[in-house]
Amino acid sequence: MVSDDTDVFALLLYFYWNEKLQSTMTMQSLNRSCIDIKETSRIHSDIVPSVLAIHAHTGCDSVAATYGIGKTKAIKVTRHGHALDKLGQSTADLTNVVKQSTDFMAACYGCKAPCSSMPECRQQLWAQKTGKSTAALKLCGLPPTTEAFEQNVYRTHFQVAQWYSALSGDPPPLNAVDYGCKADEANKCLIPRNMAEYPMLLNTS
Repeated sequence: MVSDDTDVFALLLYFYWNEKLQSTMTMQSLNRSCIDIKETSRIHSDIVPSVLAIHAHTGCDSVAATYGIGKTKAIKVTRHGHALDKLGQSTADLTNVVKQSTDFMAACYGCKAPCSSMPECRQQLWAQKTGKSTAALKLCGLPPTTEAFEQNVYRTHFQVAQWYSALSGDPPPLNAVDYGCKADEANKCLIPRNMAEYPMLLNTS
């Protein structure tokens, strides 16, 4: 396989493991570096089942990355027992998907205690960082708001579900506009939704 795309690398790893392949498989980038998919799958067999969810949750071609949270950190958190097995399961309840993703992201940020929401994670991280230093804290280093985070989780869930069904020829019955995207009719494309669009409540008093 000749490609420079990290999405392709994650897909090759996952499906090599999932299909129980044994043949030699390599991925070569355009600058001639070569990755042995078979050996990589063997060495990292503990995280390969979760590699698609890990990759998408930390940023891929269709999902925004979170500032300061990269692949290395997410892999470390996974190896410490934090799962993302609900992401991409088309029958999973979205409330449970968001809760699991919140737990995972809180661990990525280094929160010492479990967090039930992103505001709780932000508050805890703020306390941890300001308690150790008098330097001004960069706001970009804090977790995203609940509204923004949930939309990103929905996009992640949708993308991973598409990947899991890649070999079936039968995409999951999910509509992108219900999972963090909205239709741009003028340009005939989908664009990310930053937060849920609730009907405006009018003050009639």
